[in-house]
Amino acid sequence: MTSDQRIEKSDLQEAVDAIRVLIVDDVKSARDLLEEILATDQRFQVVGAVEDGLEAVTVALELRPDLITMDIRLPGIDGFEAVERILLQHPVPIVMITASVGNQEEKLFRAFNAGALDVLDKQELYLWRTRPEIRNGFLRRLRTLSSTSVMRGVGRVRPEPEVPV
Repeated sequence: MTSDQRIEKSDLQEAVDAIRVLIVDDVKSARDLLEEILATDQRFQVVGAVEDGLEAVTVALELRPDLITMDIRLPGIDGFEAVERILLQHPVPIVMITASVGNQEEKLFRAFNAGALDVLDKQELYLWRTRPEIRNGFLRRLRTLSSTSVMRGVGRVRPEPEVPV
């Protein structure tokens, strides 16, 4: 086996072992930002990028990624509802990444209740070129979360059964 063949085999193994990521954000510049950051680490492979909540559910179930980044504010259905729908059918680590302002505690509660594993600040990510620690921390966090076991239907509260009166 030549060294070229070994390199090709190594590249193939990296592609097989890469963490397959689906990016969900309604803003193209935000999708591009996440793709650009993930492209700096060969352990990640972006398998799709979509811009609305309903499309996110469909594509997640088709592609079955290893990790999903999900914006909160999306057309169609919001990120919280998309997370719940995806997790009911495909247990996958989902990280919510948002720039939206408002009640942060409420967002955290809703995200975790829906089944997201973490909520990250999108605005901070725009500084990744001048502050490499932001990029490094973000990628490290995604690598860690991608290996987290997720249970089917996590976060979904079952309605109370109706009791005849």
